[in-house]
Amino acid sequence: GPAGPDVFADLATLRPGDRVTVVGSRGSATFEVRKVETVPKESLPYDRIWPDTDERLLRLITCGGRPFPEGGFPDNTVVYARLI
Repeated sequence: GPAGPDVFADLATLRPGDRVTVVGSRGSATFEVRKVETVPKESLPYDRIWPDTDERLLRLITCGGRPFPEGGFPDNTVVYARLI
């Protein structure tokens, strides 16, 4: 694989008000970060990650927390953003 950190390596550094632009073959969309949290993998807040809404939302999820000595991470970092 490629050397260096992956695309979500700095996800936990995002703050409310930051913007994330997603670029695809049909154009781009910009989202504003509303919240960033680190949660245990066993207790993901499904109702907050995937709410029942028509609002256009973006959720970015990656491994988080202090790495285990044997490898892996105990938590997930979740970024909540909405289309602006």
